[in-house]
Amino acid sequence: MSELRITIDLGPHWSESCSSELGPDEPQSEWVALDFETATASRASPCAIGLAHVCGMRVVAVERVLIQPPGNEYDGFNIMIHGIEPEMTARRPTFAEIWPQVRGRLAGKPVVAHNASFDFSVLRHSLDAAAVEYPELSYYCTRVFALRHWPDLPSYALELVADRCGVEFGHHDPGEDARASAEIALRIAADCGATGPPGLAELKEVRPGRLFPGGYDACSYRRPRSGQAWSVGELRPECGDFDETHPFFAAEIVFTGALESMQRKEAMQRVLNAGGKPAAGVTRQTAYLVVGDVDLRKLRRGEQLTSKMKKALQLRESGSAIQILGESDFLQLL
Repeated sequence: MSELRITIDLGPHWSESCSSELGPDEPQSEWVALDFETATASRASPCAIGLAHVCGMRVVAVERVLIQPPGNEYDGFNIMIHGIEPEMTARRPTFAEIWPQVRGRLAGKPVVAHNASFDFSVLRHSLDAAAVEYPELSYYCTRVFALRHWPDLPSYALELVADRCGVEFGHHDPGEDARASAEIALRIAADCGATGPPGLAELKEVRPGRLFPGGYDACSYRRPRSGQAWSVGELRPECGDFDETHPFFAAEIVFTGALESMQRKEAMQRVLNAGGKPAAGVTRQTAYLVVGDVDLRKLRRGEQLTSKMKKALQLRESGSAIQILGESDFLQLL
């Protein structure tokens, strides 16, 4: 089966042309990889979605769809990242208008994304904004698969994992990002003798993420306990030049709760590499407290909080500007 591409020319920013709408014929697939691009820092501002359809251990179709974000408003930073501009989406359907077709593409199939915590946060926030009930689906993160398969990679960013797999793609084109995620899953599955994301998850001891009416579970894996002790002060930046415009530059950052996407030591190392200052405890100098998703849900429900979360909330009440970030927000800022 040859690869299907539905296209319309949108100019030089994207690596290939992009479809203006989903085609009338749904590609036949066993599972689907997806990727969102957003117009602003809000997770409820999707401006494009890419879908890569997989059948018989190969990508058989790629679809790209422009979406009109709320108010058709954009942040300049987001435009710089993906090249999508307001005039390109002014006459495009909204998320609510396109969702029924997208839902049909995903129904009953495993769904894959790289750094799925971001893409499924966009999906959840967009469904919430549209007052639409969450569907029933299972999803898998190729970042987690790569972490389990290649535990020694220096970074698990999409472009670096794709390079490890020999996959060439145009980053921040949603169709290309979705295709790269699918190709990563296919490569790891082939290495392990798995036939798809569910079988690969079982082999790699990865717990699927779930979306269901009223809630969700993140894609994660059980980390082995390490007997090797380490301290924040032992970590050193792995680079000498820092981007002083990075939101974490010179900022003190503290972590609490378990992260789904990486171990805390790796998270602190990435903060250092961005020019930030990871710290062990919350003080008035703390700029960000990064909270694992499980504990963040407790915060939203008003349940028992960690001592660091209590301290951060007390500081905020006394006028501190400390920000509390969920894991997906932390990953996005990275």
